[in-house]
Amino acid sequence: MTKIAGFVCAFLVMGLLALFNFEPAMPAFAAQSTRDTLPTRTSTPRPTATPIPQPTLSPTPVPKVWVGRLVSNTLGYTTGEGSIFRVKVEGMVGTKIELRSGNVFITAESGTKPEYGPYTAEFAPVTAGDWNVSVPALGVSIQVVADNYNLAVIEFVQVPGPEATQIVLPTPTATPIGGQIWTGRLVSQVQWSGSPFARLLIQVVGRSNQAVRLSTLSQVINTADTGQKPDELGPDTVEFAGLTPGKYIIEPLGLNTRFDVELKPNTETRVEFQPQAPPPTPTVTPIPLPPTTTPTPAPPTATFIPTATIVPTETPLPTATATPIPTATALPSPTPVTRWLGVIASRTPTGDDGSSIAVKVVGIEGLPVQLRASGGTGVERRCTTGQAGAEPDGCLFENLKPGQYFVSPEGLGRSLPVTVMEHERVAVDFDLEVLPPGMTGWQARLSQNDNGIQASLQSEGIIRVRIAGRTGQVAALRSARGTERYCEVVANPLLGGLVCEFGQLTPGVYLVEALHTGAGLRLFVDGRSAAEVEFSPSATYATLALAQQPPVVGQGAQPRRTPTATTAATATQPAVVIRPSPTATVTPRPTSTPTPALAWQGRIVQTQEGVVGTIAVRAAGLKDHPVVIRSGPWQSQPQLTGDKPEWGEYATEFGALATGEYIIELVDLAEMTVNLGPGQFMLVEFRYDFVKQSR
Repeated sequence: MTKIAGFVCAFLVMGLLALFNFEPAMPAFAAQSTRDTLPTRTSTPRPTATPIPQPTLSPTPVPKVWVGRLVSNTLGYTTGEGSIFRVKVEGMVGTKIELRSGNVFITAESGTKPEYGPYTAEFAPVTAGDWNVSVPALGVSIQVVADNYNLAVIEFVQVPGPEATQIVLPTPTATPIGGQIWTGRLVSQVQWSGSPFARLLIQVVGRSNQAVRLSTLSQVINTADTGQKPDELGPDTVEFAGLTPGKYIIEPLGLNTRFDVELKPNTETRVEFQPQAPPPTPTVTPIPLPPTTTPTPAPPTATFIPTATIVPTETPLPTATATPIPTATALPSPTPVTRWLGVIASRTPTGDDGSSIAVKVVGIEGLPVQLRASGGTGVERRCTTGQAGAEPDGCLFENLKPGQYFVSPEGLGRSLPVTVMEHERVAVDFDLEVLPPGMTGWQARLSQNDNGIQASLQSEGIIRVRIAGRTGQVAALRSARGTERYCEVVANPLLGGLVCEFGQLTPGVYLVEALHTGAGLRLFVDGRSAAEVEFSPSATYATLALAQQPPVVGQGAQPRRTPTATTAATATQPAVVIRPSPTATVTPRPTSTPTPALAWQGRIVQTQEGVVGTIAVRAAGLKDHPVVIRSGPWQSQPQLTGDKPEWGEYATEFGALATGEYIIELVDLAEMTVNLGPGQFMLVEFRYDFVKQSR
């Protein structure tokens, strides 16, 4: 017992000691575990000393690629002896640069022209054509166009890989030409199917034959003129097809504008360039604002009860501020109907002196003007408006041989054909035409047509042209067979008005145009009769609709003036027009307009099996008219009716054809789809005949 009691007492004593000495016990236990003193444990610099920022990401270098780009292209820099190419290879001296065009090959080394930069070489003269400028050591090249007059500055530089597919060229500042600033915009993107490539349609409003350049950062793709296919694409439009999807630069040359667009696969993209209103117009708007603020002191005067009669006298003030509003709305109306127009202003005999052409571009000084002989004969010449001895906006071409020339001021998109006689001075003016208020463009209409529906064997057809515009405006006559003739309208006291004439025309379809107006009309000529086409401003101008109209064939197809008469009648007696029954209005129509019942129609007249696949086409009464056949993407070359007399006087033939579906087109007149069997001969005949109308 005593042992147990002693053990319990000892245990209690140890417990009391543990309670009074609790704090020292714990540090002693910690010191044994770390083998360190207490102050060393409290110092905690180790986590801050751990080099957390040291594992910085090492910058991976962005791969760079060499690209070539056209830095600038100055037109009219030389006098025509050849173009100049200045080529820079950034950071390299003594590197070989090559120029190739066909069989012509020129080389130079970078750095040989230090006056233009330490890495620059110069090529001069460079003849007109498309040139491939390359640096073989770098494996990079660019296409550049020379025209015997331009200075092209080209550079080869390294850019980051992602930027090589982007457009980073500086956008040129838009400076006004003839008081207009041109801007581009994306009109539409329509997705197609079946092709990985892209199609681009560009319209420069009001400018036919306007050069448009398409390029990327690394090369110039192509340069083409607008207005080449108005029937298919519409007016003032150019097409670039089969393009690889990506980013492209569109530049209408001479308009100081550019538009960047991204083309997508299987997509047709439309871009439009339009002139914008001049910038000074916004300065007019703040002028009417102060009058609106002046009525504010009126409330203090209204506090006087006896002077309340003055308030109605101030009511005319808002009416005065409303008067400038209609005048401001009338300002934009002339903008859509302003376009450059070229005319032959005068012809003056020079006696024994040589012939010359004096050109005037109204209001523009320092503009290059190109003179080119018809048919590509002779050397092109240039002059610059404001040259010595000329007016500030004029220049002169002297010592010319008699013949036809084309005068083209650069950047205006206009080319005027001019015929020069011996010992004659011709004055040519290019000016901005502004149509009268309410007129939105020009239209063409038939004022006389004696042609029948059948072609004759004569070549005595006549088309007379009237233009209700200025003396010296030029009319053009074209056909699918390559006819291209011009005449200028002059005052005719016998016929009245401004008239010119195309004579000795063979049977066929002709396109008559008033140059620079956008108006034209297609007409069938039978070879022995006369027609008269009149051009005048119109308030219902629609170029695309006019271009898509079928050609006028026969006397009954000339336009009637009855709509103008009916509108006048409905304006005076609206009740009389509404009251008649619809059956009464239908009865006179078949008697007055027989033309819808006539049209060119094709039919199969003969087939034969067991021969080589052949399609013969015959157009009754129509000789030397072009015919083409199509099957899918394939299209034949045009052939003229009458070259296969064994099938008739007006026949032609397409042989060695495979089995399948074909579209036969009597150009500008009619189409017919046929299915050619294996080893089958087929004769198709087109006639201008009555159309059976279903009821």
